[in-house]
Amino acid sequence: MKIENATKADINQLTELRIAYILEDQKTVSDEDMQSMKKSLPLYFEKHLNQDCFGFVARDEKTVAAVALLQVIEKPANPHFINGLVGEVLGVYT
Repeated sequence: MKIENATKADINQLTELRIAYILEDQKTVSDEDMQSMKKSLPLYFEKHLNQDCFGFVARDEKTVAAVALLQVIEKPANPHFINGLVGEVLGVYT
């Protein structure tokens, strides 16, 4: 197993694993929502991956076996986040 940053070449696998994570978490997803996610997730990753959303993947050969997603959000600075940057873990899925 090799752990590394996700790249745009991983978008299809990131999309599949994100949907699998959501199904595991939500238990059921409507067909309409599923179709919407399948359409919008690749577009999201194309726009945000390694900009303000970072994916860390564990690879088994070329297959992504696990993913952790971190979204970085910039807010106005305050005493708790002096540079204004905060992160939210969007999910870890194996």
